[in-house]
Amino acid sequence: MHERYDSRLVAGKLRRWSHYLQNYRLPTWEQIPTLGLYMDQVLTLLSGYLPFLPKKEKEEQIITTSAINNYVRMKLMPAPEKKKYSRIHIAYLIMICALKQSLTMSEIQKILPNGLTEEEVKKTYEAFVNQYTDSAHVFVAMVESMAAQLLAAETADAADVNSFVLSTAVMTNFSRLLTTKLLDLQDAPFTEEAVALREAAGAYYLELFHGATLAFKDMALSILPHLLITSARKNNVKNDIVILTATSGDTGKAALAGF
Repeated sequence: MHERYDSRLVAGKLRRWSHYLQNYRLPTWEQIPTLGLYMDQVLTLLSGYLPFLPKKEKEEQIITTSAINNYVRMKLMPAPEKKKYSRIHIAYLIMICALKQSLTMSEIQKILPNGLTEEEVKKTYEAFVNQYTDSAHVFVAMVESMAAQLLAAETADAADVNSFVLSTAVMTNFSRLLTTKLLDLQDAPFTEEAVALREAAGAYYLELFHGATLAFKDMALSILPHLLITSARKNNVKNDIVILTATSGDTGKAALAGF
């Protein structure tokens, strides 16, 4: 990467962004207006609720009228009543705007059910707000850990910034892939290829020896590489990692097979 950055400027931006996200809260259900709003009022309200989202090119709002109409046509949200949008509509729009930065409309449809009663929408929205806040805190902690060298502005340089930018791009890609894979599991039938349940003499046994090494430890140890890589990145370990295994059984082989 050949981008040129001022490391102090980037570090300052990261600190402000971290502080902002730590204190930011989506509006509660009770804070959303109950009075029906017209489209222009909705656009202004959403920009106030989600000020950190990028605005549309040549627009002053984070969302357009045509986009909202499209969400209604796609049945992502209920249709307005006499061109007015209620608390239910605003709640849907907040969730859609928050998710559409990384998900497609079809993926959002899998996450946000439509056709709910007002009480069901309230519960869905309140759960979304809580998860959004928790995820923001986890994200801030992860970013601060990844940017530890960069935040030490006295020692950081452009190479540290380039490395951090690349890391965020890769992490975004992995998060996006994971979400896609998980959503693909909706309504998917359970298969017994990896974990087989067998009945014998009235008892049931879980077979865990269908993995790479045919050892029952394959299932648990398959996550080891991912934990190790994440831990190394979090602790800024850049040296090669040597794994020594001392076992007379199948533990070491099962662990190594995960890589």
